[in-house]
Amino acid sequence: GEHATFEQVKAVALEVKKVLKEFGLTGYPKTSGSSGIHIYVPIKTEFTYKQIFPLAKQVATIIAERNPSLATVRRPIAGRKPTEVYVDYLQNMEGKSLAAAYSVREKPGAPVSTPIAWSEITKSLTIEQFTMKNMPARLQKKGDLFANVLMKKQSLTAAMKMLK
Repeated sequence: GEHATFEQVKAVALEVKKVLKEFGLTGYPKTSGSSGIHIYVPIKTEFTYKQIFPLAKQVATIIAERNPSLATVRRPIAGRKPTEVYVDYLQNMEGKSLAAAYSVREKPGAPVSTPIAWSEITKSLTIEQFTMKNMPARLQKKGDLFANVLMKKQSLTAAMKMLK
């Protein structure tokens, strides 16, 4: 069946980067090892999940509103076009699972959920290019790009004031 392409996923990821920047925030992307890109926004523990939720929702909604043919925040699969990229701001909820950084996925070629630099989100980026076979060499060359997520905690105070 018809579904969103990885080209579309990459385009939406770059939109996420843009909107986060408008809120004064930096996100750190990683491939899911399947068909998506996860973007982490490491934050200081100043607010509860309940307080932060509207900010995550607003960021996702802005992306969907600015890119109506490309992105949606509609959760039920029945309510979205198969070619739309779902911007999942609910992935932060307690009890939600996602592929850990550097985990090998149960797919042909053993793709790995890989932290990437924004500069790597180009036409040539594919999910399949990061595998169990080439991950050790990549880590040696690039270092642990996920370290930023653990070290660079940002304050949400300014972003929270921008909430509509």
